[in-house]
Amino acid sequence: MLFSVKNVGQIAEAKVKFGDLTVLVGAQGSGKSIFLQLFKLCKDQEYIKNTMADFGQDWNQNDNADLISVYMGSGTKQLWRSGSNVRITPPDRKFSARMQSGGKRAAAESVYYIPAQRALTMPYGRPEPFRAYDSGTPFAVKNFSEHLRLYIDKNAKNRETLFPLSGKLKQPVKDALNEAIFHDASVSQISAAGQKELRLRIRGGEEDSPGISYMAWSAGQREFFPLLLGCYELLPGGKSTKDERFDCVVIEEPEMGLHPKAIFAVMTLTADLLSRGYKVILSTHSPSVLDIVWAVRTIKAQKKLSTPEKTALLQKLFFLRQQSSGGTYDMLVSLLEKSFSTYYFYYDNAENAFVKTKDISILDPGDDDEKISGWGGLSGFSGHAADVVADAVERSENAGK
Repeated sequence: MLFSVKNVGQIAEAKVKFGDLTVLVGAQGSGKSIFLQLFKLCKDQEYIKNTMADFGQDWNQNDNADLISVYMGSGTKQLWRSGSNVRITPPDRKFSARMQSGGKRAAAESVYYIPAQRALTMPYGRPEPFRAYDSGTPFAVKNFSEHLRLYIDKNAKNRETLFPLSGKLKQPVKDALNEAIFHDASVSQISAAGQKELRLRIRGGEEDSPGISYMAWSAGQREFFPLLLGCYELLPGGKSTKDERFDCVVIEEPEMGLHPKAIFAVMTLTADLLSRGYKVILSTHSPSVLDIVWAVRTIKAQKKLSTPEKTALLQKLFFLRQQSSGGTYDMLVSLLEKSFSTYYFYYDNAENAFVKTKDISILDPGDDDEKISGWGGLSGFSGHAADVVADAVERSENAGK
């Protein structure tokens, strides 16, 4: 599946051919979020238009730019300019501001979108309804919040504890998340002023304490928990392996607020999503995410290693308790069979400082192209301080001679 965007906002031309796991990298403001939101709009356009209309949003159906403004948030109309083009193949499809005629309501949703602003979906320790947001809030945020609200009402309304949750995540994955993020604390729902809200109960706290309110959690915990709830919806327990409504999952910046060890734990959720048959698209500013992708690709490529040997290495990579069989083992075996793509969004001075994309999927540290060897700037910047310190030490030594 190929998705292309031309002449939208700061993007001159962005083309991405998706693998099972696709990772987008690039500086802030390089258009990754615009690209991903347009991808969902192109894939799920009738669902999106119907949903916005159902919640009272209106736009000029002869004006794609007006739809962009309603979909991405007020003021974004200016992103759509002369020559703007968005296309996904296969099928060969653009998007249109016009609603389907004849009363037909093709409202299928296929892309589950977890936005970077996910912490805003739970300002009071509970997901906000779609109608709670104003016109400046992107559809991706409102729709994700509504997903969480409906999921809790349908599947977890009467559950007191939401983490750890039995029968949901694989035990080694749950253990990794606990060790890296929650540290034996639990997440509970309590009733306050007639509504449910989340509280964090820390290890060793008073048993009758209501727990710590959501806004007093660590930044990483607040950023991660809405993502976890989204994964709860996508990773059903029992005989169901996936939510059949969705074939693709977009997660913006899964690393937000997290320690590197926690990023490795969160990436096990990505591995689980892939093993269930979802295609996963990530945007990231974290070298740790690309470290993981590079490591998995390299382990996969070792032809002299057996599958059990490769799987043991993946378990070590993700800090998972080793298993020679079972769900976690099968998840990692499945990971060895998946395809990986990585694309760099960069400002091209030859294009008057507009953004283009480059396929850097090989992630070869020895490649002559700095865009590839530097992993879209992530590894280059991570070593920048060391380069400057080495220069300082060398100058100091030379000055004393």
